[in-house]
Amino acid sequence: MALGLSSDSHVVRITCLRSSVGQPLAIERTCISSEFLPHARTVTSSICNTLADANFRPVRAIQRTFASNIEDPDASLLGVAIGTAGLLTKRVAYLASGRAIEFTRSLFRGDAEGFVSELTFLEN
Repeated sequence: MALGLSSDSHVVRITCLRSSVGQPLAIERTCISSEFLPHARTVTSSICNTLADANFRPVRAIQRTFASNIEDPDASLLGVAIGTAGLLTKRVAYLASGRAIEFTRSLFRGDAEGFVSELTFLEN
């Protein structure tokens, strides 16, 4: 629904375990219409690069961040105890046409990740 697709649409789902120096930091689950990415196996570096190479580069995104207790199986993947505090983000990215292209849920370990945001304000 976040992508505005009909119930009979096909999607590609990609799950990525992000880590740094061998320590798992986040689980990222991305859903993209198969119209834009017909095969998940074509992603060899980043999803953004793959979409840009196919001329489907998102130009903006809306992301919400929530506090979340990490449950299994995610706790096991991240190497933390069940119930550990974490951060959950939900992001919808859009093409220049305004069409939603990507929905991503990311779950971050609360003890190993921080956020940096840069805001740019356009003149009217």
